[in-house]
Amino acid sequence: MVAEAPGSSWVHLTDFGDMDLGAPAPLLLLGEHRAALSYYLNDTPGDWDGTTVHMRDAQIDVAPMALVEFDRVAEARSFRTTSHHGHPDLPGVFESVVEVLRSDWAKQAGEDYRHLVFAFHDTVVEVLCRSYKVFFFKSSSVGLMPRMSAYVFS
Repeated sequence: MVAEAPGSSWVHLTDFGDMDLGAPAPLLLLGEHRAALSYYLNDTPGDWDGTTVHMRDAQIDVAPMALVEFDRVAEARSFRTTSHHGHPDLPGVFESVVEVLRSDWAKQAGEDYRHLVFAFHDTVVEVLCRSYKVFFFKSSSVGLMPRMSAYVFS
């Protein structure tokens, strides 16, 4: 599902689930031609009053997660953002997933590459790929590692 941002050079992609706004804990595993990205999804209890904070432990926190498997990856990068909540070069892109349209970076990689941006709370992940699949699990980050490595290194 795509929702175009008026006057922008990117579109919101809505099939990746609602990322956890506080601690999505993204994990990117990159091989030569494949990559996998996992992150926690929003799972805020309905009775939460905002007065407490949960410190995430990626080894033991079992919660809803997204796993994105990228195929035919040309490049991928991950960086911390100092602006919090967004990509420094894409105003209005924060805590969401977008595809950059007419991306110079994708053009350099070759025909039919897609430039995807995952703008997490404190981290941005960008991937140039030809295709991807999204899966949803109830797991911990560590629990998804075997599946991620099996995919990336197969």
